[in-house]
Amino acid sequence: MRKVSLHHYTQKDLDSYLAKDSISSWLAANTTEKEEKLGCNKWLTTTPIKRLIFNDIYANLLGEERGKNILDIGGGVTAYTKILGAFHDYTLIDLLSHDDQLIAENIFREHNITFLKDDWQNVSFSNKFDIVICNDLLPNVDQRIKMFLEKFLPISSSISILLTYQNNDRFYKVKRTDADEIMFLQAWSGAQLRQVLEPIFPELEEDVLQGLITNRPSPYENGRLTSLLRVEQLL
Repeated sequence: MRKVSLHHYTQKDLDSYLAKDSISSWLAANTTEKEEKLGCNKWLTTTPIKRLIFNDIYANLLGEERGKNILDIGGGVTAYTKILGAFHDYTLIDLLSHDDQLIAENIFREHNITFLKDDWQNVSFSNKFDIVICNDLLPNVDQRIKMFLEKFLPISSSISILLTYQNNDRFYKVKRTDADEIMFLQAWSGAQLRQVLEPIFPELEEDVLQGLITNRPSPYENGRLTSLLRVEQLL
């Protein structure tokens, strides 16, 4: 058996979180001068909605809950990374597109963090993880969400994925890294996400799935929408 939930973030969620904003307070007191240079730490410091979501995904892992075997995919490096390494058996897969590699590698070494600079699809695992996290990668940056779920659901006791999508026909002009070609990629919509999630998670109720398609005020300046998917394997 498993428990599946899908929470659609709203401005009301953000307003409620900002009444306390514990992530901001912690960062102000505990971020080192070197960590301030990390791109992901800057985003976390300056973007309220990122702090809300970070709190929802990581807060339990930064307090009394310790000793978990965690796989974090695309999580970046922040002042909190050292805490995750100190409290847990923590593995990070990330291409470090936004963070200073030298600073990051020092953190990994000092805090016993397993780091793989690779595409998650290339990595094989012989063990299972207590927790798998993917925060703000699918499908806005990486559209392989179906492949991701097929790979990681069987090897995780719990999985948390922040899904980012657009219901406003947003698209991007991009350049391939392996060829001299300019491409135009349209951001995934909530309707596309529903097509993937509905057959994999029949536990999700119709009103929850419909929330992917129904427009709502966005807490982001660019109008994007986010939903937090959680799956827990129950004994």
